[in-house]
Amino acid sequence: MLILTALLLLVPFIPGLRDIPRWIPIHKLIWRRHYAEMRQAAATPKD
Repeated sequence: MLILTALLLLVPFIPGLRDIPRWIPIHKLIWRRHYAEMRQAAATPKD
């Protein structure tokens, strides 16, 4: 368990592991609806 914790703490400093989110943009799938709603709210004029 200690090794797993140490590995998770060191992820930002390991060049190959920190680039994985850029290669596999899963966050775009997760946040797609949120950004669409924000874009729609910004386009709608407020009275």
